[in-house]
Order: sequence, then C-alpha cells, then structure tokens
Amino acid sequence: MHRAIRSIKVRNYQQFSTFFVILAIAILGYKLLTSSHAQSPYVAVNASSGALTGNATKNVDPTAASGESIVFGSAPSTSSDYVTASGTNLMLGGKVWKAIGFDAYGMEGCWNGASGTAWNNAQLDAYFSGLPANGLTRIWAEQAYGTSLISNIVAQASKYNQHLVLSIGNDDGNCNPTSDDESQSGEPLSFYQGGWQSIYAPWVKTIVPMFANNPTVAMWEIANEPGQSAVIPESTMQSYMSGAAAAIKAVDPNQLIESGFNYAGNANNNTQGNLSDYEAVQNSPDIDVISFHDYSYDYENGAQLSGGFSNAQQASKDLNKPFIDGEAGVEACSNPSGSGPSGHPYFSYSQRASWFQTKANDYLTGVGPSGSGSPAASAIMFWVYEPESVGQCSDYDYDVGPGDPTLSMVQNYVVP
Repeated sequence: MHRAIRSIKVRNYQQFSTFFVILAIAILGYKLLTSSHAQSPYVAVNASSGALTGNATKNVDPTAASGESIVFGSAPSTSSDYVTASGTNLMLGGKVWKAIGFDAYGMEGCWNGASGTAWNNAQLDAYFSGLPANGLTRIWAEQAYGTSLISNIVAQASKYNQHLVLSIGNDDGNCNPTSDDESQSGEPLSFYQGGWQSIYAPWVKTIVPMFANNPTVAMWEIANEPGQSAVIPESTMQSYMSGAAAAIKAVDPNQLIESGFNYAGNANNNTQGNLSDYEAVQNSPDIDVISFHDYSYDYENGAQLSGGFSNAQQASKDLNKPFIDGEAGVEACSNPSGSGPSGHPYFSYSQRASWFQTKANDYLTGVGPSGSGSPAASAIMFWVYEPESVGQCSDYDYDVGPGDPTLSMVQNYVVP
C-alpha cells in the first residue's frame, strides 16, 4: 500500500516537473520572440497594390526577395536623426544643416500639372532618389488627401534619407476641407477668429500623431500663406498662429513647427504688415522656424534678392530662430517670348536654373539685399516640381519637370 502511494507520488511529481519545464520553455521562447521583434520588427511583404498606414514604413532590404521590408511600429531613432533648431540655425546630426529642394504641391493629387492625380510610386522613387542626401521637399498634408497617400509619401522619402515639410492647411482653401473657405477663394476672417478650432484642429489631432517622432518629417507647417486673402488684423493673426502652433506641439512636442508665412504684409490686414507685425505673429515659443516666399523676379521688379529675405533675416536675428525660403519661383519655358507678370521677359529653362543657383548661394550663405552677411537662410525650395512637364509660356510656367536644368542644379547642388 505504501509502495503504491509512493509510486503515484513519483508519477505526479514527474508530471508536474514536465509541465513546469514546458511552461518555462514557452515563457522563455515568448520573451525571446517578442524581444527580437521589439528590436527589429521587420517582415518582407509583396503586394500588387495598397499603401501603408499608421506606424508602418517600408525600408530597403537586400535580404528580402522583393528588395524591401516593412517595419511595424516606430523604428528606433536617435536624436541625431532629427532636424532641430539651435539659435538661427537648423541642425542635423550635430551639425549646421542647409537644405535645398522643391515644393511638390501636386504630389498628393490636388493639383498635378495636367493630370490632377497623385504621383505613383515610380514617380516618387524617381524624384526622391535623385535629390541630394538629406534634401528637403514641401508637400501638402491636408485632410482631402487622406492618411494613406501621405503615409506612402513619407515612407518613400524615408527610403532615400529625404526630409519633408508637411503643410497642414492652406489659406486659399484649395483641396482643403479643414477650411471655412467653401469657394476656395481664401480663408475668411471667421476662420482666423476661431473657426480653425472646429475645422483645422481635429485634423491636427489625426495627422500629426501619425508621424510624431518620425525623423523624415523635418517640420510641420501651420498653413500655406496664412492671411494672404482676407483682411486679418495683426492681433487676430497672432492669436491664430500661436493657437495653431500650440495645438500641433501638444501632440508632437519633438518636431519643429514652421509658420508658412508668405511675406510681412500678410501679418496685418493682408498687405499692411511691416517687420514688427511679421515678427509678432511668429514670436510664439511654439513656432520654431520663420518662413517667407519669394517671387521677386515677377513681383519685385526683377530683383534677384527679395525684400522678404531681408525681413526674414532681421526677424531671425531678433527672434533667434532659423528661417527658410519656403517657395522661390520664376516663370520659364522652352522657347521664351513675351513677358511675365512683372513685364520682364520670360526666362529660358537654363536662364532660370542659373537665376535659382545664384539665389540659393546668396540666401544659404546669408548675403542679403544690402550685401550683409548674417544670419543665413537654412533652406530654399523651388516652386514647383511636377513629374509632367507643362510649361508652354501660355500655361502655368513656374513648373520644373524632368530634364529641366533646375532639377539637375538641385540634384548636384553644394552649399558654397
């Protein structure tokens, strides 16, 4: 009887021991598996169509049959991966960063030359792969395009170590449901007085967290050219700019925020703003980067250097913030004849490329209209790159397309 009981106890002990060994192995295997995927959550995937959403990005992966892998979750990044601000400079990898690139207004499809469709992946690859390392492209990240298109663009830019300015709103309301501007003729006063909080702010809470802590995003732009249409008092503009910047910073405290401003006049009653107003509306501690736009050849009597550069340079010094030329445009075509908006002759494509290179050299080294030398612009982007070449001197002649000498200039540009 005692021998039988002991035999039962031994068998029970062996069964429990086996169970605990299996459980321990299972727990250890789970830990190893999840730990491995936490450090490198990659999988190779082939798909005929579709776009990535959320925190998933594509990476070049020579070990995968398709040549690409997908990372689920936020890939580990170090502080040196991010564009930051230090005084009047932008910084990347612990060094002063100067960037050159293009505005790509039609990349998401709101306006794209003659087609009006979003760029396909082949066009995105051709564009981003040709830019200088750590180049800069400004795109529209508005609600009309949805999150999938924007996610795909960010992923494609990331593959080639490119950086983006994501513009969240657009004053003219074009393809922009975060707007009070149903006619797309310009945001009304009511938008700046508070309408943005019920229309624009919810989109901020959707799009910004998707790319928070993603170093491909160099900066968020509050909106393209705020105040360019309606008559907005300086105090109202200042309240809007600081409120919108705070809304972005609340969900992404790490990325830079850039104003999107066109020129000083828009800071007060559309055209009446001066340097003081321009500084006041960009003085919020949540606004990190000052902006101006430059069409000096067409609208400043053919000037090589814009008066907007002089204002931005002084504001940068006074506010101790970096500044960028968010748009620089000149009309050109293959067989120029006649005159542009200013009455000055159209440029040929090669003349425009030379004009742009001189402008980039002067702005990125800090040579202002008066010949002064400091501070310098941190970036310049040319309006506007399209994968379809359109300019016929009778259409929208600011386009830069494949084969344009300006594209080659940007691809090979070195800051003097």
